[in-house]
Formats: sequence, structure tokens, C-alpha cells
Amino acid sequence: MNTFDSDTELHQHLAWYFSTGLPSACPGDEVLADYVQGRLGKHACEAVEEHLALCSRCSRTVCAAAVVLQEQDVVQSSPVPAAVLEQLYDHIPRPQPPALVRALTRLLRQLGPVRRHFDGLISFRQPALVYVRGRKKAISKNLIVLEKTFSSIKLLVEVEKTGPHRADIKVIVTKPRTGARCHGVRIDLCAGKKELASFVAVRGEALFENIVFGTYRLIARDDRSVLGDVRLSIKE
Repeated sequence: MNTFDSDTELHQHLAWYFSTGLPSACPGDEVLADYVQGRLGKHACEAVEEHLALCSRCSRTVCAAAVVLQEQDVVQSSPVPAAVLEQLYDHIPRPQPPALVRALTRLLRQLGPVRRHFDGLISFRQPALVYVRGRKKAISKNLIVLEKTFSSIKLLVEVEKTGPHRADIKVIVTKPRTGARCHGVRIDLCAGKKELASFVAVRGEALFENIVFGTYRLIARDDRSVLGDVRLSIKE
């Protein structure tokens, strides 16, 4: 399958796809097309992510891309599996321009930021939408577990719904190679630039209770540096 030689042409076809959404509910075709290509700044990305956490239509195709990026290290020469292309066809509105799937194929191969943005998309209403094999698992209708590995630590994040629009967030810190608990790592829970809570992981665990659904960052650090961070967007 051929891919586009022009970034402009890719942008135009992605913009066409997103323009088919409801204009009253979605940020707009150009904004979403820029987002999936990693062209937006930090604050604009956060605004789009808040929308994607609520809009299943805008998130489906990007989540499909995230699944591929999670399951394999995608390189320029890697073919996109036929099953993934079929899934994309199901999510793309009709009629489809012939070049659209080629544009999405290139997106699947090149777009690393998608993996970072959607690692922490948590939905209790639609667990199938956010399931990413090996990284995120819907254990039950009220419990979703997210794993993320960094160079020196591995974070296991358990998000458990405890009531209407509220959840407990447990963070377990281990060593990537051995799985042994890491003691003394500090975990910060932040909303935007504001730190809401901060705990030292005693016996490798830190628990944040009764957290209102929303968008957060979990930052793991020691006295010298940041060891890793996870962005969570939790919704009903």
C-alpha cells in the first residue's frame, strides 16, 4: 500500500475525516487533525484530550492507532495488519475517499504522540474502548489497571470507581526487571500545574482516595529527578 509523500495532503485528508463530526460538540477539523499529528502545544493538547475523554466518535480512530503502537514497535517499513485496516473502515464515515486509509496507514506508522496521549484514557462506561493489550486492562466494571514502564521504575496504576464520579487511585512502584517493590519513591498527583496531593510510596505503594473524575498527572520522583509520569483522564 502506498503512502502520501506530502504532509499537507495527509493533513487535508485527516481534516476531512474530522470535519464529518458534529460541529457543535467537537473542537473542529483542523484542531483535531493537528492534534493527531502532534502539532499542538501543551495547553491545546490538554483541551483536546478533555474533549476526547467525552467524545467516543473522535476518539475511536485514534484509539485504534494507539492499539497498534502499543502492540509493536512500528517502523516506516512495517505493514499495517489487515484486521486493523478493517477496524478503521468501520470507524470512518461513508463515503470514504480512496486516499483516506492510506493517510491513516501513514499515521499508524509514524505517530508516536498518540501512544503517550492515550495511555491514561480511563472510561468506566466503555471499557472496551480503552482496552490496550499489555498496558491497560478492564478488570471489572469498576476497576481498570494501567501499566507503564520507564528506564528505572515500573508504575502499576489501579483506578477503582468508588462512587458517582469518584475513584481511588493506587500506585504501585516496582523495578522493571525484577518486579521488586521500590521503596521511598514520591508520587505527586497534579491537576494542571496544581499539586493536589503527594505521598511517599511506603512498601512501594501510594493511595489517593476519593478523587473526583477529571484529568490528572501522576509524577514519580526521587530527591534528584523525575523517574516517570502518567497522565490520567478519568470519566464515567
